[in-house]
Amino acid sequence: MPPTCRHKWQLSAPEKGWRLAQCKACHKQDAFPVGPVGETEYCSHCRTTRLNKDLYGEYFCFVCGNRPLGPTITKREFFRYKGIRMRLTQEEMAPVIKYASIHGITAASKHFQHPLSTVGKWAAGMSPKKWPEKEYSEVDKQKAHEVYQLTGKNFYQTSRETGIPRSTLQSWKERGVWYRTI
Repeated sequence: MPPTCRHKWQLSAPEKGWRLAQCKACHKQDAFPVGPVGETEYCSHCRTTRLNKDLYGEYFCFVCGNRPLGPTITKREFFRYKGIRMRLTQEEMAPVIKYASIHGITAASKHFQHPLSTVGKWAAGMSPKKWPEKEYSEVDKQKAHEVYQLTGKNFYQTSRETGIPRSTLQSWKERGVWYRTI
């Protein structure tokens, strides 16, 4: 497949003011607007390219007489409706990142209807709402170590009895934090 393909589009039936097209050579998918906006010559009712203007400047199909409407949704919304994934450009990501830095990643995810994990990757470290890191005193660490020894070195049971997350206990043991407190 050459890097510059002269696309030969195979068009599908119009939906929501768009026609989904796939190149017969490179299989690239794209969408073309259908309607009187002037970006295309396709009728939204039949598959002809015979759109004409009447005396009032409105478009109509010369074959079927239909007065086509323009797209009812954006191109990105149409691709999402069809289940086709598209990468966002930097210009499209910028407002999401800005919103996340002001209102938080979860709020930006809900507002722009993007997955939380995706918005989290784009705006990593920019959210004003950080997870509070719990600080444990030396006494807490000593108590946890004693309970750990009494439970037969069981992290799960130690976690339930002390209220300290199991992962925190395991990281203390791996880093040798318990041995410094004793």
